[in-house]
Amino acid sequence: EAPVGEMITVFMPMTLPATAAVAGTAASFGGGGGSSSSIAGPSASDEAAASSAGEPFHCLRAIGSESEKTERGFLSMALSMLKAPVRDGLAFGSNSKAKGVAQLSAAEEEPGVWADWVTNYTHAGLKAAVQAGQSHSDPSATHRNAQAFILTTERVLFFNARTWSLVQVIALSEMQSVTISAYSPSLFVLHMHRLPDLVLDAAPSVRQRLLDELQLAVGTVAAMWGGEDFGESLRIHQEASPVLQLLDEERSCAGTLAFIDTNVFLLVPFAPRSLFLAGGDTFFFGLLDAHQIASQVGARGIGSYWRWQTYFFMLKSGTGEARRLLWCRHPGDERCSGELQVSRIRTVQPLDTPQGEPCLIIDAAASTAEGTVLTLRAASLQSREDWIVSIRTMMSGSCCPGMSFTGGQAQRE
Repeated sequence: EAPVGEMITVFMPMTLPATAAVAGTAASFGGGGGSSSSIAGPSASDEAAASSAGEPFHCLRAIGSESEKTERGFLSMALSMLKAPVRDGLAFGSNSKAKGVAQLSAAEEEPGVWADWVTNYTHAGLKAAVQAGQSHSDPSATHRNAQAFILTTERVLFFNARTWSLVQVIALSEMQSVTISAYSPSLFVLHMHRLPDLVLDAAPSVRQRLLDELQLAVGTVAAMWGGEDFGESLRIHQEASPVLQLLDEERSCAGTLAFIDTNVFLLVPFAPRSLFLAGGDTFFFGLLDAHQIASQVGARGIGSYWRWQTYFFMLKSGTGEARRLLWCRHPGDERCSGELQVSRIRTVQPLDTPQGEPCLIIDAAASTAEGTVLTLRAASLQSREDWIVSIRTMMSGSCCPGMSFTGGQAQRE
């Protein structure tokens, strides 16, 4: 069966230089109630938030590597190593319906095709994919993103996995390059000369064979039409940064793909003036739930209650007042919903709720009437530890350019 998507909420930090050239699910966070799985519209106290506050955004898990772990036992993996790889893993050659739609030429028919399943998060196009809240373009919609990848000697054809209807055709001469990320063994971005980027996902072993076959096919076409005079062979670039550029058909930045954990990434519109991309060096970022007071109108009048509200948190580095902990409703916001100077932080400590949820308590010197204690809930124990280590590192002044955090461990880039 074709792989399917999965809804998640997971977080992890990493460094993003403010000068980096960046651009451009599976949970969707958006306006609504005060639950920890949604990002609500701005309240009266959040007037400083940018216009994008409250808009939903996609958080996705690249499920290719997970599907390979769960679907293949030890014995089946051992036996597969003894077998020659099958090029047509979907039996496309015997699928009369699909072949009739594809209308293969004689040059394509004779050598056969390479075929396997992929997840296409940009099944409705790049610009539609980064805009959350639209069911027809939802990157995590399994009935749309599960597709068959059919490679011939001339084209790549994408078929819907459920209906075997043809959804996209790309000539090999249109292929420009492929980007793979150090943060995922299954995700890859396909760049074209005159078409928007495609964000695809496949099991790691499938991805490797797919890229090998695609590189060979594109190289053969390029050599047939004059080599470098016609176009370069397909280049494969491994990106170490957690943020990838996503370009539209005009090769302009259209979206931002930002990894917040291994195989977990945000997919949002490109916002060059956002705090995330332009508001100083981002030493650490992710999603946390803030414990805050909300008001409600009842039979006895206006009352208040405590609730968890999800925010996008960023730990900004630099010197002096540039070192700040910021939070906003959307990664594309240009102004924050709140901030805390690192110099004001006295302590940051772990604390579990009675239900066993991992939280961190930030105690800061008083400067406003809102109080000096910030209670934040993390998605996991590891996420909490990452945040505590990062904040303490910033407090000590030991962080510096070129240093990133992965799993709570400082690493030189």
